[in-house]
Amino acid sequence: MPSVKVLSPQIAPERRGLLAKCLYADMKEFLKAPIIEVFYLTLDGVYANGEENTGSHAILEVEGPDIKKEFISRLSINLCKSFQNESGYPDCHVAVVYHVNDKDHVGSIDGLLSERSK
Repeated sequence: MPSVKVLSPQIAPERRGLLAKCLYADMKEFLKAPIIEVFYLTLDGVYANGEENTGSHAILEVEGPDIKKEFISRLSINLCKSFQNESGYPDCHVAVVYHVNDKDHVGSIDGLLSERSK
């Protein structure tokens, strides 16, 4: 199931629903899935080379099917814009990381999904 984990400064509760709808709409355009989940994880701080990095930073970790890099590029741009527009952090430095999520890349205590017996 496709998802996006939003690792960012605290997002006000009243903004989370609208942001989730925007991220869902962005992803739905490229990932034809009936359900797309949005997870919010709050960052305590960001450090670069051992020094506190000032300003706001966010990472959007997307998990979805294997798609063309052109689609990932456009999806990344859309997700970054949506985050900046709806999160309350318009000047935030946003990065998107896309992880392929399929039966050869997802596992559990039983191993990879592709290795499970039918």
